[in-house]
Amino acid sequence: MKSAVADEAARMGRFTRKSSRRSDPLRLLLARPSRRYKAIGGIVILLGAGLGLLGKGSGGTSIILRTGQAWLANAVNGTVSLIDGYSGATITQVRAANRPGQLSVVNGPDGAVVVDANGHVTKVSNASFRAGLPKVLFSNTTAEVGQHAIYAVDEQTGLVQQLDASSPALTPVGPQIRLGGSVSSAVVDDSGRLWAALPARGTIARVHDGAHRDVGIGAHPGDRLAVTLAATHVVAVDSTTRTVHPIDYGHITTISQPIPETALVVGSDTVPAVSLVSGTSVIGVPVDGTPTVTPLPTGITPLSPVMTGVTVDLLDQDSGRLLVVNTELRTIRQVGTLRAGRANQLVLKDGLVFVNDTGGASAMVLEPSGRLVPVQKFTARSTRKALRTAPGKTPPRNPVQIQTGTPTGSQTQQPTGGAGGGGGSGSSSPRQPSKPGSSQPPAAPGAPPLGDVTPADQKVIVNWQAASPNGSPVIDYSVQWSQNGAPVGQATIAAHKRASYTKAITNLNNGTPYTVSVSARNGVGMGTAATRENVIPTNVVPSTPTLVDASAPSAGQVLVSWTAPNNGYNIGKYEIIATTSSGSSVTIDADETGAGQLRRTITTSDGITIGAPETYTVTAVGLSGAKSPPSDPAGPVTAYGAPSAPTVGPPQSSSDGSSATVNAQCDTTCEQGEAIDRFQWSVTRASDGTTVAQGSATPDSSGSAVLTLAPLSRYSQYAVTVTAHNGAGTGTQQSTSFATGGVPQPVNAYDNYALNPRTGHAMCRGNPNNSLSDPGGTATQTFTVPSGVATLNTVTTQVDTAPVSTTATLRIGGVNEQDTEPATGDVTFHFAPIDVSAGEQGSVTFSFSATAGKIITLYTIPGSLGTFTASNSCPDGAPNYSSSTDQLRATISGYDHQ
Repeated sequence: MKSAVADEAARMGRFTRKSSRRSDPLRLLLARPSRRYKAIGGIVILLGAGLGLLGKGSGGTSIILRTGQAWLANAVNGTVSLIDGYSGATITQVRAANRPGQLSVVNGPDGAVVVDANGHVTKVSNASFRAGLPKVLFSNTTAEVGQHAIYAVDEQTGLVQQLDASSPALTPVGPQIRLGGSVSSAVVDDSGRLWAALPARGTIARVHDGAHRDVGIGAHPGDRLAVTLAATHVVAVDSTTRTVHPIDYGHITTISQPIPETALVVGSDTVPAVSLVSGTSVIGVPVDGTPTVTPLPTGITPLSPVMTGVTVDLLDQDSGRLLVVNTELRTIRQVGTLRAGRANQLVLKDGLVFVNDTGGASAMVLEPSGRLVPVQKFTARSTRKALRTAPGKTPPRNPVQIQTGTPTGSQTQQPTGGAGGGGGSGSSSPRQPSKPGSSQPPAAPGAPPLGDVTPADQKVIVNWQAASPNGSPVIDYSVQWSQNGAPVGQATIAAHKRASYTKAITNLNNGTPYTVSVSARNGVGMGTAATRENVIPTNVVPSTPTLVDASAPSAGQVLVSWTAPNNGYNIGKYEIIATTSSGSSVTIDADETGAGQLRRTITTSDGITIGAPETYTVTAVGLSGAKSPPSDPAGPVTAYGAPSAPTVGPPQSSSDGSSATVNAQCDTTCEQGEAIDRFQWSVTRASDGTTVAQGSATPDSSGSAVLTLAPLSRYSQYAVTVTAHNGAGTGTQQSTSFATGGVPQPVNAYDNYALNPRTGHAMCRGNPNNSLSDPGGTATQTFTVPSGVATLNTVTTQVDTAPVSTTATLRIGGVNEQDTEPATGDVTFHFAPIDVSAGEQGSVTFSFSATAGKIITLYTIPGSLGTFTASNSCPDGAPNYSSSTDQLRATISGYDHQ
């Protein structure tokens, strides 16, 4: 990893935070989007802007507060316990559900939010320990709780509703917003914005002020996406492409190792880094750094990992081992072995790791020294007191307070009675109770972590984080400013339950250096001051940014980087101007500030156009509003996207109808900024929509290709759909209909010619030269036209003895066609084609003209193809004959297509 990450981690200490950032693990979504830390009833409470959800164990979830205190879930009795990690005491127990069952618990700025097994959401006040009225949100809901906003999210439908954070009843604020896809994970940043990963759509959604927009990271629909917080930064992870995407900060990082399907994503609370935790390894990914891989012992099933600095703590749910992994040094340390199957949740807060048994009464605290301290969350008596007050009702006047952990198992109660003792297992002895002389006394607050101290025109803007209370709540903060050691002014800022503070010092002299200090006060006294020297207010116009560069690293994005000017200390923001070749432009605000190289990722939501070359200039804007001259332009750079619909010509059928060809073209407009690498096509049958053929083709340098569509059937109706594909994905489809041709094939409508046995049937017999033997007779065979026959034009039959004149008449649907042939043996009669359709009734009639003494013989075959009738006109001939079981030996033929 970068040494800067290590330096910052070392400077801040192993467990020290700038602020209480969220470090909740979120499972990367695979083929079926689902969430690892999903609460019972489909509801999870996630934290942002100083708060973090650790996720669901076998019994529920706990929350993290800013004072080393954590609310822990008690699924066995439907309550939550507030645990003080510094003193080892159980402060109170509050009923949060109407019946026992799994719970999800998270804290907000002024209390906890609890979700029970039935999906009821209840708010618990930190001040009064009162549970508000339960509220049902959506059927599959997560609640995202931030410093300034609370959101309810339906994970399945992507429906979002902002809630009033100050309302005990969590009153809805504004309209519901539909994100258009299922949500795999979500966080809330310091500005109260909701960020949600939408795997089905392959994008990240940002919700703020009643509206939302998609933030593209180059993902494709179906990619496995997750989003988390790393220090102050929102970070998205695409495990399909193995990439880590900081939102509006840093570069995209590619991970060379495959990411296991079971990997969990966890963000650091103090440095811009994330880790991907699986059963085989921990992959550490610092923003703008090089990923590291720390192999885990064989057989690890990680549960509820947390990350502080560059260190990941995780619990093996099978063996109960508690491991500490340093992702920078790639080392692993086992700090204890807990009872497997009982401890099912880790919660990080203020240098302490709470190990919770959500289904029991015990928990443990892992101190920074590595010492495990047992904690008893509740007793039977405290539970009875808590259960007397249903959610929404006023609690007992004196909430139950239990302090636990004496070596002998005794305990101290304040102010009412109760029993308790050590719980869980570990290598250390229980902590002593908090009573005079037995614990560390409160001390003055620590120095507030000082953030940016920004000079502006005749003023200085001071930012700092909440100071450590050291056992006594912070009352207020004192901000002082001086010049050359002489005090100039002072302001007092009341302490609130928030992680960060801002104070603007005005009426200063431009160009004059000042020293600014901030200190915190509690009941013990004033603590150590944090100081920043040589702060100079100014109204100087910023210099022009330099080394401006622009590139298109991912689909739908342009990354603009620049170097801040030397007098950039008074810059409030930058303006990036994207200009097309036609001269039209769009201005994008960039909030990135500081020294050195800065970056801003620009997407279509900022107004740039996919497929259009644009140049980029950067202007610095001072805090006073003064603007620098624009930089030299960078580019042109083309933001690329998936292709638009290609041009598809009319398909041409092959002569036999077994295939067709079609010309496809994707020009520069269709390419959308990046040349295509292939066309994809599919053919569906028009009658039922069934796909009968599909394939792909590589275009030539002009973006054209001839597509061969096969296999197809003759004389059929089809539709072909063609799409173009480039590095951004598959584009919009283009469809067109067509029909295949072919060569008609001969078919039979009636055929028993090859069958045996054959029976001769005399038509006319008599004596030679006897005039009674003249003239002959007729024979008729009826039939039904089967399917697959389009025309009929030939009849073949057997007529025996000496040549006679035979006339055949073919009748179909009122159409008669005749042919006369000399009949001797097998005779074929030819007709003009008659169009037929399946089910039509037809007949063929033979008329004989014999000379004296001739014997005319036809042949029949047993069957049921129609009716055979023979009529003799010579008086001494054979008798007339009719049968539906004897059929004329004949073939009636035609073609399958007109």
